[in-house]
Amino acid sequence: MPGTVRALAVILATLVVLPARADDEEPVPIQRYLEGLRLGDYLREVQLVYPQQREWPSFREPGGRITKYHVERAYARNFPWDIDALRLGFKWGRLVVIQAVYSERYARETPLEKMIVDLSLMYGEPQRRGMVYTWRDRKTVLKVFHEEQPSADGAAVELHPSIELSVRGVRERVD
Repeated sequence: MPGTVRALAVILATLVVLPARADDEEPVPIQRYLEGLRLGDYLREVQLVYPQQREWPSFREPGGRITKYHVERAYARNFPWDIDALRLGFKWGRLVVIQAVYSERYARETPLEKMIVDLSLMYGEPQRRGMVYTWRDRKTVLKVFHEEQPSADGAAVELHPSIELSVRGVRERVD
């Protein structure tokens, strides 16, 4: 019994000495890769991961320096089954935004709420604005939200979970 009391005293003393996390403390660094891609990759490196089957639709953002690519299964030879689309943004030839829109099947297995809980365990509490959940560190922004996708018959719109990873300071979301 005395050994147990001593062990409890040591544990309590340790907890009292440990400083609480301050709000101005450095946030947990966010991983800078998603679905096999890393922020900062060049287009040719992205095309090694997702080889083109057809040319990817792209356009340059008006007034901005971001070139956006929309990649779907039909445009790439290798494409994950749980993703409907990838939206990629390049600035000065480097990947600065990666957005993965997940499939209906993935949404049933892993709802948005589960994704938020899993990410909260890694990065702490997110900031919430409407139904968009955001984590930030000094260099990276991670967002989780529902993306509207047309239903299979095209008669309705479905909400699919989406994750967006971007370099902090660039436009927050690729549309």
